[in-house]
Amino acid sequence: MKTYTNEERRNHVTAWKAGGLTRSAYARGQGIPVTSFCKWAEEEGPRGRGFVELAHAAFRQGNKEIIIDKGDVRIRLPVEMLERVLQAVFAISGGTV
Repeated sequence: MKTYTNEERRNHVTAWKAGGLTRSAYARGQGIPVTSFCKWAEEEGPRGRGFVELAHAAFRQGNKEIIIDKGDVRIRLPVEMLERVLQAVFAISGGTV
């Protein structure tokens, strides 16, 4: 198995970010073990994800909510906002979550 330098790793991550492929598709196309490439990408930082501002008016009192607990983070989301939030998540992540 080939050993990659830090510069080669950074170059591959940069090339992947500039393209439209998923991490696994890029890695397979380059002959890089998928788990290794995913680790490199994580080490190089986030994939350009960010926050999406949601209109405060959507959070009216009395709405039914979806509550998502993930470790020490709790997300409370009115049901009617779910579709817009999911669309935003998919747009930010390039269609992969």
